[in-house]
Amino acid sequence: MAFRLRPVAGNRRPRQGVHAMRKGGERGSVRNRDGAGGLGPLFDRLQAGYFRVDLDGRFVEVNEGWLRMHGYTSRAEVLGKHVSVTQVETDRPAADAYVAAMKEGRPIPTGEFARRRKDGTIGYQTFSANPVMEQGRVTGFEGFMIDITERKRLEILYRNTVDAMPVGMHFYRLEPGGVLRYLGANPAGDRILGIDTSGRVGQSIEEAFPYHAHTDVPDCYRRVAATGERWERDEVVYEDGTIDGVFHVVAFQTEPSHMVAMFMDITAHKRAEATLRRSRDELERLVQERTARLRELAAQLTRAEHRERRRLAEVLHEDLQQRLVAIRYRISALAVEHGGTLSATDAGELQEALVAAIELSRDLTTQMRPPVLYELGLEKAIAWLAGHMQSQFGLTVRVEGGGTFLDAPEDTRIFAFEAARELLMNVVKHAGVKEAQLRLWRPAQGQLALAVRDRGRGFEVFRDHHHEAFGLFSLRERTEAYGGRMRVFARPGKGTRVQLLLPTTGAATDG
Repeated sequence: MAFRLRPVAGNRRPRQGVHAMRKGGERGSVRNRDGAGGLGPLFDRLQAGYFRVDLDGRFVEVNEGWLRMHGYTSRAEVLGKHVSVTQVETDRPAADAYVAAMKEGRPIPTGEFARRRKDGTIGYQTFSANPVMEQGRVTGFEGFMIDITERKRLEILYRNTVDAMPVGMHFYRLEPGGVLRYLGANPAGDRILGIDTSGRVGQSIEEAFPYHAHTDVPDCYRRVAATGERWERDEVVYEDGTIDGVFHVVAFQTEPSHMVAMFMDITAHKRAEATLRRSRDELERLVQERTARLRELAAQLTRAEHRERRRLAEVLHEDLQQRLVAIRYRISALAVEHGGTLSATDAGELQEALVAAIELSRDLTTQMRPPVLYELGLEKAIAWLAGHMQSQFGLTVRVEGGGTFLDAPEDTRIFAFEAARELLMNVVKHAGVKEAQLRLWRPAQGQLALAVRDRGRGFEVFRDHHHEAFGLFSLRERTEAYGGRMRVFARPGKGTRVQLLLPTTGAATDG
């Protein structure tokens, strides 16, 4: 804030300056402590600098404040010297204009200059000055100045920082009527947009940037300037109906009614994101297609295996068993017809062997293709499997769960049955116990879950590599290829629990 001296006006008595006229009209001055002509203690205590020069531009008076600002220690170093010792060449035209105005009796309410100090460094001051009038004519000039060097240094640092920033910046001022006035941009702002906005300074935001006119951006900026609310978003710029660029914009208030919009060009980033998203979607599509294909292949493998089982079972039943039965009856007839040739003992032994062969073929037929799985469903087939494990291997299987699974595709029912049989055989071979638990249930719509648990030897899931672990690994691979999931819980000495989760919707159907 500069000290402003009252200008000469009308018929008021002309200003005599700080040096008052002595009685009798003799001009005198107050002497300072070092004996030179001075202003007295009051002026020396001022923080502001006082100066007075004559019409030739030579210093007549300065106070201690002025000396401090310019790096001098004594008035003797300054008084009588021309003001050019403190002038900066670039400011000389403005200084000459001020001098011309004051010679005409006009005051300078306020101004700003760069000033050269004694050591050659540059400082900055604001000042106010008035012509000194004596007997109706201008005899010199006097004024006060305030040092703004630190403020100016910060302003220059701020401006240089803003100019060097890679982020674009647009500056605005909100006027009382609601007009948001564009004040300018930093170099990065014009570089990012690829335009020169210097000709748009002073225009409203709608005039300076027409593509904002029909968006909510001007109102958002006004709200920022008025309230200090921060605003941020990605802004898309269109050119002829197509996306010309994408900018991340952050707007905030710098001082009351002033704001800055900072923006970065993220067009390349957004395009890379879009490319990555398309690549990811394509990869997901390919993975889904591959997964579906693997599930179809797994289902086809299951169907082919069962078709082969069915064919073998039919061969055993329709061919081998029939032949064995016919041989048995034929041997019996031969024994009756040729009692002396074929002994009853030999005939009996042959019949026993044939009976055993027939029973074995029937058992193999049932194991390869349990009729109950196709005729009565998965639940009955699991119950039959439990009885089979008891009769054949002495393993007691407690079956839990309920519900019906008739709506599950045949592939799923076959896969679940074969997995249950494989897991129970693992118990027989490796667990060292005679009891197991088998649970079958629906955890959710479109899912079938199967779990087999024993309290046998168990194993270390991540360390053991014996045949049991390898068998489970193979079952896991087949389960995942089918579209399901398998989890194994096992600890040495604490038993094993294997759980399968299979889809009942979207699985391949028998075709």
